[in-house]
Amino acid sequence: MRPETRAALRGAAGAVGIWLVLLSPAAAQETPAGPDVPDTLRESYRDWVLRCAAGAGPGATPPRRCEIAQEVRTAETDQRVLRMALAGNDGAGAAVTLVTPFGVRVADGVGIATAGMDGTRIDFLTCLQGGCVATGTLDAAMLDALQAAETATVTMNSTGGETVTLDLSLAGFAAAWRRLGALAPD
Repeated sequence: MRPETRAALRGAAGAVGIWLVLLSPAAAQETPAGPDVPDTLRESYRDWVLRCAAGAGPGATPPRRCEIAQEVRTAETDQRVLRMALAGNDGAGAAVTLVTPFGVRVADGVGIATAGMDGTRIDFLTCLQGGCVATGTLDAAMLDALQAAETATVTMNSTGGETVTLDLSLAGFAAAWRRLGALAPD
């Protein structure tokens, strides 16, 4: 296996591993805000959830990994059709991870846009048992647009060539993003 392929797979495993740890029952603990925030916590901000989990192993850097996330589910079956999660990116925007269902044209990536802001394309990294994973970075302009808008539009193409459009509520996004910034490790 080529070194760059191995590095990409390690990155995907890390992103998905964080996602799975943050969804674990241990992450469901409600914790008050404050400077001495424990490594594991869960807070709700309207349609967005902030989750933090302890870093992997003793002396992990960072000692805590935090993200804000939202899932879109079908009303009929409660099946997840989209999960979007954002984490801080060392002051350079946000690292974004989207998990979509199977049946998407992965070569086309996923588009994220808001009213008044041209979209950003996020490339797919891999498909796993839980769906296809797209990872990338949102710049400061896109983060500002997300904080100011009421909804974001997420688009992807199916393998049949149809464009699938989902609206993602941004209610609570700005507050969750500010809180995530306040929890950034020193």
